[in-house]
Amino acid sequence: MNKNFLISLLIFIVILLTYFSSGNIGSGDSKWVLYTAMSIIREGNTSLNEYADIISKNYDYAVEILDGHVYNIFPVGVPVISVPFLYAIDLFGLKLFQFFHDLKDDPVDSFELNNAMKEAFPKRIELFIASLITALTAVFLYKILLLQNIRFSLISIFIYAFCTSTWSTASRALWQHGPSMLLLTLSLYLILIADKKGWIIQFAAIPLFFSYIVRPTNSISIIILSLFVFFHYRRYFIYFIFWALSIALPFIIYNKSVYGSLFSTYYNPGRILSFSSFPEALMGNLISPSRGLFIFSPVLLFAIAGILIKYKQQNFKKLDLSLLLIILLHWIVISGYPQWWGGYSFGPRFFSDMIPFFIYFLSPVPGELIKQKGFRRSGLIVIGFGLLAFSFFVHFRGANCRDTALWNAYPAGIDSRPQRVWDLNDIQFLRGIIKNNIDKIEFHLSLEPQKPYYTGKDKPKLLVDIKSPNIWMRCKICILLVKEDRLNTFILYERSDDYKMAVKEVKIPPKMDYEGSPLFEINIPMVEIPENIIGKYYILIAAYNSKTNNLVSNVDIIGFEIK
Repeated sequence: MNKNFLISLLIFIVILLTYFSSGNIGSGDSKWVLYTAMSIIREGNTSLNEYADIISKNYDYAVEILDGHVYNIFPVGVPVISVPFLYAIDLFGLKLFQFFHDLKDDPVDSFELNNAMKEAFPKRIELFIASLITALTAVFLYKILLLQNIRFSLISIFIYAFCTSTWSTASRALWQHGPSMLLLTLSLYLILIADKKGWIIQFAAIPLFFSYIVRPTNSISIIILSLFVFFHYRRYFIYFIFWALSIALPFIIYNKSVYGSLFSTYYNPGRILSFSSFPEALMGNLISPSRGLFIFSPVLLFAIAGILIKYKQQNFKKLDLSLLLIILLHWIVISGYPQWWGGYSFGPRFFSDMIPFFIYFLSPVPGELIKQKGFRRSGLIVIGFGLLAFSFFVHFRGANCRDTALWNAYPAGIDSRPQRVWDLNDIQFLRGIIKNNIDKIEFHLSLEPQKPYYTGKDKPKLLVDIKSPNIWMRCKICILLVKEDRLNTFILYERSDDYKMAVKEVKIPPKMDYEGSPLFEINIPMVEIPENIIGKYYILIAAYNSKTNNLVSNVDIIGFEIK
């Protein structure tokens, strides 16, 4: 075996195992991806009607009904890419994948994945496939760096894998971003190979045009890189178009058969582009404390240095210009989204697709740093490793710490109060490490009685003990009951305008202390749980100031099980 193959294999294994062992699973938009993939495998279509029972229990924004059929509302490209992975898991079943089986704690004698999926969401399988895809992207990115004779290329791979949203977002679930990154990386790899073998360029159309079926914003990459091929590989452009049509025509036929039009509603530009907060979004996507690209991954600032190095060395090629234009236009487009902060997510999610291109530009920098001399060299290396270490810390927390995920919901839902992304007192990746307010109310939750509960029989009470600071404070107490997979949210307290938030405005007296017997207590009866909803739940509580809306409490959490 040659050295580069062994290094590639090691890269793949280390990244895969690290991603799969990281604690946070971000399935939300993606929860019906594997169901669509299984429907393709078993039924030969993308209708989810065979999963009517589990959908009826968890019906939400991620599905739509067309002509009596239920479909995943998100692009079909991700389920299609997932098909071979899911087929292999389904084929080998329990013997090789028993450790994925999170439906029961006791051993099982037989295993049929399709039936198991009708009972519970295959979150660990989704995590495994997402981890596979993002680890595979790292391998092709490494091959790209080898083609360019990049020194210290493993540093660039480490940055891609552990210092960016690849770890904290793309690998956490089957979002569109992971497959999108893989396809764009494959496209770039084939384009670079074509520099010596021109005929290869035609095949770049396959991953490039399929990337649009995965994520609409990749239309930017398609347009610019297709123009690059037209001007620099005109001899092969007709073949390039042929392979593009081999992807585009089946996609159009599928859309006509399911939606009755060329595109699904998800691809409607009017649905996602409004530019209503454009100036704020432009800055927010780069430097906001809880969504900024260069706040969460400051090491990517070296991509700018890489561009300057290429230009100074007169090595800034037309392909480089094309990739830079793609990044800039992508930034503009995602800043045109009404929900530019990316909803319930971690950090700069919408920039995830561009990470391979950032790494492409960043990769020459480590080699150039080593060439420097004296204090300049030492200073730059210290800065470089400092930014790398900070970026690693941020995305380690995003991939492993539950508090960073809960940040999206508390003290108020990020979609109802997006200005929270600018709050320096409550930065997402620091949630759970530092106190967000000097005068904090402390909540301690308990349930009475403490035991598993049975639907239709038990009516437990939630006891909220409060320790308040030495001030009088008018605040809003927010309480949520959330199913373990966060698919269902039920309100325990008074319903507010925010459908996911129960809010009650109260006046907290000073020096209330829960130590010993509680001096201040709120008893809240639980709402009746529907009989068809069983599983593990969490109750969460937080409070924020009525005037400033700043978080003024800890976020306490207690778990229990409904049987």
